[in-house]
Amino acid sequence: MNRKYSFSFSVITHTPVPSEQRGVALLTVLLLVVAITVLAGAMMAKQKIALRQYDLLQTQNQLNHDVQAGINFAVAMIQADAKINAFDGVSDAWAQPIDIPYGGENGVTPSQISMQIVDASGRFNLNNLYHAGAADEQAVAIFGMLLAQGGVEASLAYAVVDWQAPDGVT
Repeated sequence: MNRKYSFSFSVITHTPVPSEQRGVALLTVLLLVVAITVLAGAMMAKQKIALRQYDLLQTQNQLNHDVQAGINFAVAMIQADAKINAFDGVSDAWAQPIDIPYGGENGVTPSQISMQIVDASGRFNLNNLYHAGAADEQAVAIFGMLLAQGGVEASLAYAVVDWQAPDGVT
């Protein structure tokens, strides 16, 4: 077995770089490192903002679902109450505050819907103090009692009536 081996050597020559060019090369490398660091930081900041926006969007969607569930539940309660009785009052089930917990399973965040339906028709309407060109004395008397219960002088009820009157006379 005759094997022939051949080797070749080449000499790499190194030409000296002037010392003022070594500083420029070092400065260029440092500038590249700074630029890469700034770009990486900007990319990380954008990613952090994108993740926060995604989280907020998920929270907003969950809240929208919570609100819709509360509305659906309230409508169902009012419809059920309409079948049970023909009157509405503050003692009805729909008029009581309700807390409905849900979630906590299958990856759904535990939440709670708190709701209360308030019948605004049972409140006093200031627009009823003056109508048909005259003051409604019964409504003025009731408003005076409400003012007195709130610690306000009852005679101010007539000031509200005067404000509502279109005649412009004080």
